[in-house]
Amino acid sequence: MPGILEIVGPALLPAIAGLLFLLRLDARRFGIAEDPAVPEPWRRSRRVTWLVLSLALLLLAYAVYPQRITQLHLDLGPDRGAAFLGGIVLGLLGAGAAAAFAWLQLGGARIPPAEEMPAGLGRRVLLAFIDEAAFRGVILGGLIVWGIPDLAALLISALLYAAALTRTAGRSRAVPLAAFLFSLAAGALVLATGGIGAAFLGHALAVSALWLLTGGAVPDRGPEPEALPPDGWTWVPSPRAPEPPAEEPLPAGLSLAAGPPSLAWTGLPADRSTTPWQPPAAWAVDPTPTLPPGWTAGPRPSSMPPPGLFLPSGSQPPAPAGPPPGRPAPAPSRLGRFRRRG
Repeated sequence: MPGILEIVGPALLPAIAGLLFLLRLDARRFGIAEDPAVPEPWRRSRRVTWLVLSLALLLLAYAVYPQRITQLHLDLGPDRGAAFLGGIVLGLLGAGAAAAFAWLQLGGARIPPAEEMPAGLGRRVLLAFIDEAAFRGVILGGLIVWGIPDLAALLISALLYAAALTRTAGRSRAVPLAAFLFSLAAGALVLATGGIGAAFLGHALAVSALWLLTGGAVPDRGPEPEALPPDGWTWVPSPRAPEPPAEEPLPAGLSLAAGPPSLAWTGLPADRSTTPWQPPAAWAVDPTPTLPPGWTAGPRPSSMPPPGLFLPSGSQPPAPAGPPPGRPAPAPSRLGRFRRRG
């Protein structure tokens, strides 16, 4: 009677392979790719989460699948010497391609700071192990187990790996192509040696050389297709901050005037002073207004808010409004005013 692992392991293998691919596809959101716009503490916490989830899925596949060595190749390989030699050759080829990439695309090497090298190299070695165990181990071995021929499984796993790296490689077209070719070479080495040891060694050497020569920089090829302007327009990158306006001569008839420090010029005409306005000499100021015949200035009642109200001669100001005859005055409200009810 088959054991529990022989029943559960093959059933869980497709789910584990799919989750590993989705994690690698969404690795940029977890801070795996260097993005200067994202703060480093945020990337560090998300990166640790991604590494823990990936390693947990690989350990689960190693624990539940019975033929983990013979079918999934989760081992160094039976011939350690051949695996070591194959890994060195693959690593040298990858380092040469990284040097050519840095020279042609970046114009030279961009070596990262010395204080970043231990953490950067260690993270890339761990990422190389996860990639090889996931794509050349679980995914490639699972495709062969499911009845797909070796060459077709090799091509499918390489295409999946190149597609996953397009999300974390910026917008460079060279990185997915290089990832596809490297995945073909690493998968062929896994099938030839019977383990992922050679592919892991070559991958670790290649990505370490790439990071040491480029500093994680990937050239940009311009805006995304959906961000391109219509025909007849030119894409111009927006500046980080608006430039101060150039100093221009003042318009004709204007001169500088003394004012607050924040004002460059007030725009006063050149023939006008800044002293308070004075009426012309021909004007006269009458201190008392002249009333029409038959009118006189009356006192201001307390109930009439408009000041300076003029009344006809002999008339009395109206009395304040009160309650209707026969109705007592209402009690004052909380605000001190009278309110009429009804």
